[in-house]
Amino acid sequence: MENIVSAEVMEIMMYAADNFGLDFRDDYSGRGMFGKTTCGVVGSMTEIAEFLQAVGSEFVDAGIAFQRFEFDSMGRDTICYVK
Repeated sequence: MENIVSAEVMEIMMYAADNFGLDFRDDYSGRGMFGKTTCGVVGSMTEIAEFLQAVGSEFVDAGIAFQRFEFDSMGRDTICYVK
């Protein structure tokens, strides 16, 4: 499957997983993605909010606007991904 995000965005997401206690996924296909995949991080909404607050400027520098983030429920946790 084709991953729709750049290597730079994947690197930021992997950093998040390592430093904010989040799980990294590089094969997530969200609603309306029609089989395309993206990367994301899975954790509680609190953990995800802390991550976005801490590294948000890196996403802006990478050309990713916050409007491109999507959130889906994963049962007890949430995934934050770039669409």
